[in-house]
Amino acid sequence: MVMVRRQQDFSFDPEKGTVFGFSGRPVGRSYHGGYVRIVRADHPGNLYAHRMIWEHVNGPIPAGMQINHINGIKADNRISNLELVTPKENIAHAIASGLIRNVGEENSCAKLNDKAVASIRERVRLGETRTAISRDYGMSIATIANVASGVQWRHVEAEPVINQFRKPVIATPLRDGEELRFPSAWAAAQSGNGFKDGDISRCCHGKRGSHKGYKWSFA
Repeated sequence: MVMVRRQQDFSFDPEKGTVFGFSGRPVGRSYHGGYVRIVRADHPGNLYAHRMIWEHVNGPIPAGMQINHINGIKADNRISNLELVTPKENIAHAIASGLIRNVGEENSCAKLNDKAVASIRERVRLGETRTAISRDYGMSIATIANVASGVQWRHVEAEPVINQFRKPVIATPLRDGEELRFPSAWAAAQSGNGFKDGDISRCCHGKRGSHKGYKWSFA
């Protein structure tokens, strides 16, 4: 356990997400909302364990930024579970995690709904990278990973669905060459030609002009 003194008041075990007081005992408890808070009579306001641990490891939190719990468990303050995000990213993560209820299709700010979650899980099952999926949804790779694994949005069935990523795709050469056909973008990426399923998907949706010398479209 690594214990380093901070302002002669606290020490930390970032790997376990624990804050220790001057006596060497763990301090803080989970209040309403789930965050671990440390209340001190000689300190105005509340001290939040997740912010203290992140700053202990990384330095001061930049102005306007927030600390997010990757797995959605606000009492889990291990440094591996903390990430620096913008307020917009924090809200998006809360929506994706199902921490903000009565959202999704009913909220214009929501980026995910039950159908999107099922689609993400199917894309991962078919072998598409979390990086490519995260770009499509504008979310962190960690959030996509948690959605795909069922850590978040547990109420959505993880069974695969038939969706656009199983659609056959056609690769039309920009210059001379033969037209190529594949049963899916993922299958094209597995063909050994250097194709990337995420780039193929963006071409098929009109978000990219070409990929690896081909124009792509759904069959």
